[in-house]
Amino acid sequence: YLDGYYQDKIGEFKKIEEVRKNCEQRIAQAKESQQRDHLFNQIIRQLVDKNKIEIPEALVHSELNHLINELGRDLQAQGEDIRKLDAKEMVGRLKPNAEFRVRSFLILNKVAELLKIEVMEEELEKKLEAMARQTGRPLPEIRAYHEKNRLMGSLKTRILHEKALEIVLKEAKIKVVKGEKAENRSKSEEKR
Repeated sequence: YLDGYYQDKIGEFKKIEEVRKNCEQRIAQAKESQQRDHLFNQIIRQLVDKNKIEIPEALVHSELNHLINELGRDLQAQGEDIRKLDAKEMVGRLKPNAEFRVRSFLILNKVAELLKIEVMEEELEKKLEAMARQTGRPLPEIRAYHEKNRLMGSLKTRILHEKALEIVLKEAKIKVVKGEKAENRSKSEEKR
């Protein structure tokens, strides 16, 4: 049994076995989530590669600004200053990623439209609850943060895209190929 000091540090668990079991479950969930994300990324790559679409330059510019701001925050967190970077080089490096992200966004929206996928309020609530569990924060705080920062729309879009990807994944042919480091990598191809 855990004494009072350690019990305060690790929460509701009474025995060390409960802590161990909880850690094992969380690790298994993280691995499963990582594998799912990897498959989703492969599907998105395949969809973008197979569906060359024109994309509005304004959307690319907006996404590029988002990526630059994200990079600036990351650099600032590391004690660096984004102003020290060469702007043209930075834009040149980030623009292909911005274009890819815009293409994938538009394609996933079209997939969701064609499949008539919608996001229900219950699904949004479940996603917020999952975020609260993952962060250890109260649900009302998570909801308030998303509402205050106008993130509910992007959260709904993320759920919509995940649902579209789940359906595409169910219909996909999956090939397992050996990677450079003797790892197995999954490559998804859309059914024809």
